[in-house]
Amino acid sequence: SDLQLNKTYNIASDTVLDLNGHDISSTQGGTLFIVNGGKLTIEGEGTVETKGRVALARGNGEIIVENGIFESATSDVIRVEDGTAVINGGDLTGREGAVYAREGGSTIIVNDGHLTGTDNFAVATNGTNGMGNNHITINGGVFEGNIVSSGYEAICIYIANDDTFV
Repeated sequence: SDLQLNKTYNIASDTVLDLNGHDISSTQGGTLFIVNGGKLTIEGEGTVETKGRVALARGNGEIIVENGIFESATSDVIRVEDGTAVINGGDLTGREGAVYAREGGSTIIVNDGHLTGTDNFAVATNGTNGMGNNHITINGGVFEGNIVSSGYEAICIYIANDDTFV
């Protein structure tokens, strides 16, 4: 059955979340899944809808999205801080972006999927000095960057600093 989750779940080992046609919703403003040193694979049809971020990979953690629908009302859907995110499919829509490499040394690989930022980028790295050395690889997918906040421009893919983009 569908789930309502309103706390953060810490993942430190290899974990598979099979949506299996079900939905997960969260009204909390924080991060739903924090992957620190482990691996979270999300597969199966279903929707994960949250007010905050769906998942954060840090400390060499890895997030793999196989398919499904992911929506964040206020944040990026997946954030990477010294970890890896691999998007093999799915529909990721976040107000502040779909996938964001915030810390230097992060890796994002997009093989397929539909990634949308409703008020910012689809895929981005951090433009702050010292936050570079990220690696972004785009092999496929559809990307949309939109803007609703006045004074800004819509950007689909934003790569900053000394980051690598392939």
